[in-house]
Amino acid sequence: MNDRSLEQSNIDIISLDLGSFLAGELPFQIIDVAREVLDRKIEEGQLRGAFVQGFGRDLHMHLSTYNGDLQQADSLSVSSQAALAAGLKALEEAQAMGLGSAEAEKISSLPPHTQATVLNLRSLNFPYTERGAEPIFVAKAINASWGFFNRGLFNLFFNPDKGSGRRIEGNDFLGIVESIEDLKSNKPEVRAFEFAPGYVNEMIALIADADEWRLSRVYAVRGKFGEGKLSEEPAAVVSGSVDPVLIGRSQSGLPAIGEFTQSAGEFFFAPGGENGHYRVGLMPASFQEARTLSSSPGTARVVAYAYQSYDRGRIPSEKDVVDVFAQNRAETSRVQREAARLIRHMVSHDRFEPYLNPTAAEECALRELEKLKGRFETIPEPDGLIEATNQRVSFTLSDIKADSGGKVGHTSPPNHFRSVAEASLQEAKALKLIHGTSELLEVGDDGHLLMSHAKGADNNEIHLFAYRTFFRQVWVAETLGYKWYGLGQ
Repeated sequence: MNDRSLEQSNIDIISLDLGSFLAGELPFQIIDVAREVLDRKIEEGQLRGAFVQGFGRDLHMHLSTYNGDLQQADSLSVSSQAALAAGLKALEEAQAMGLGSAEAEKISSLPPHTQATVLNLRSLNFPYTERGAEPIFVAKAINASWGFFNRGLFNLFFNPDKGSGRRIEGNDFLGIVESIEDLKSNKPEVRAFEFAPGYVNEMIALIADADEWRLSRVYAVRGKFGEGKLSEEPAAVVSGSVDPVLIGRSQSGLPAIGEFTQSAGEFFFAPGGENGHYRVGLMPASFQEARTLSSSPGTARVVAYAYQSYDRGRIPSEKDVVDVFAQNRAETSRVQREAARLIRHMVSHDRFEPYLNPTAAEECALRELEKLKGRFETIPEPDGLIEATNQRVSFTLSDIKADSGGKVGHTSPPNHFRSVAEASLQEAKALKLIHGTSELLEVGDDGHLLMSHAKGADNNEIHLFAYRTFFRQVWVAETLGYKWYGLGQ
């Protein structure tokens, strides 16, 4: 290790899914047992601090270390071992209380790596060199998925309309975006892109699809922090597949605590729910509200806390760790009511988009198709049903429409389109292809050829005439040099 790394501290946030093995939410007694195990690790000098909570199904353990204490040991390995020991002891206490399931009894006999897998251990490592004052902000999104924090993190660091640091101090940042597909597959080399200032639009093109890409890390590149000796340390990190965690440093060239609070509490929809297949809405939650095991449909409860790190990574007493959304209950309640209203509307879409994401909707449709495949037959060519029907009818009404272009945006068709269409209709009437009652109707920027004829349904001559008519509209526009909106699309 170099001298600078020896001065670094680390925050390791470890989440263990104990709730899946218990009857009900995580009781305070087992959280206290886990805390006692970690307190002994602090006394032994392995850890600098430990903050433990029950959030949803997770035993959430926020552990801190100092590289000078660890010598050559890896912080995340030390923290993971301590967290696993604390989680197993908590599970043992739950069994003694009669709350553990039959599966919980088997976990203690498994090898450590299998225990970690069974308990769905998720981790975040955040290295930092403690400044004179070091505010730390953490948010966890319960019932959310990989890319949930994309919008909040973008607004916090990159949105020119949010925050004051860019305008007042000249702060600017660099973002690292990773492929969620590669992260899910545990690929040794994850596709990642680095977006420096000036390439924000290119970054948005990826992170706007929060099912595919995650804004995972942010570094300061301009301003007091970005031009100082700590510029190589991350300003913020996001990690986790289920119930992801966001951690960031604040002040002195980085966003203020209030700006972090806004990013964690301002409403948006993002991936979450079962298998991350749904659009869940952000609902700020206090520690108490985050303790319950299940979330309402379409809801991601975001719990947040902040504190001042001291003495190279130590965490103050629990009373001095701020439960962010419990500070102003009146404002939190107002935001929650508005979030609930929007979430109810989204959930009303049930198994359809946009509540269900496009990939999941397609999978759902394919499953339904498999169930119903016995009811479907391949349509023959030609279609005997259509042919038999056409032999019995003497009058057919066809409505064929196209959007050949608009005056300004998708408003209304250019005036000369009607003249071209009416000339084509007169020609077709003269050739006895269609009856004299046929005409052009315009709805929005669409032209509808409403044609009465004796050719029957799905007739090639009628379709070809309609295509030629719409093509003529485009050809005349091109000949005259017009540049209508969406011409010929």
